[in-house]
Amino acid sequence: MAQKEVLDEKKKAINDLATILSKILADYEELYKLLLDANYLLKKPRYEYRELTDELLEETRKLLSDTSDFLKYPDAYNRLLILCFSFNTEIIKAVSGREFSIKPIAGEFLTKISRENPRLETGTILFITLNGSYIGNTTLKFLDDCADLIKAQGINRIICPRLKEFLAEGGITPPGEGFTPFRDDKKAYIESIIKKLE
Repeated sequence: MAQKEVLDEKKKAINDLATILSKILADYEELYKLLLDANYLLKKPRYEYRELTDELLEETRKLLSDTSDFLKYPDAYNRLLILCFSFNTEIIKAVSGREFSIKPIAGEFLTKISRENPRLETGTILFITLNGSYIGNTTLKFLDDCADLIKAQGINRIICPRLKEFLAEGGITPPGEGFTPFRDDKKAYIESIIKKLE
């Protein structure tokens, strides 16, 4: 099989997985609203809801294990990364009754490509850091692991104020949940990341 065909198959696999995860993400948000409020009516009922499975996690792990062709398909990879980071662990657990950790897979891959490539994926990094009123442990670990690169690129000037806002607010509001105060260890962790980024 020619090299181009192999690469085209890889891009198709990434895009196919991203499409599946996008649908699951939308389904989880609707199903979670239904769990919270029995009167919530699904405006557009679907014939079948999809959920995360061990097989989908394994496929994600497989596609995000090799960084060698990232520069050939940065858009496809970044779309997949953003989708993985968009999942909320509590919503997954509430809907599935199980914990599926998809964000750490994406976090490890994002750390690898950030270390290996000459330019940071600033759009993806800003999205996972600034999107909404929630910052997860996987995002914090990425910021910690790649603080030197983020600082060198100058996007720390955008990220630091948001981290300081989280600290000033004293907690986060995860999707579908009320305000959750930070534990002392998480506050200390965020403070240490801010110091690295300043």
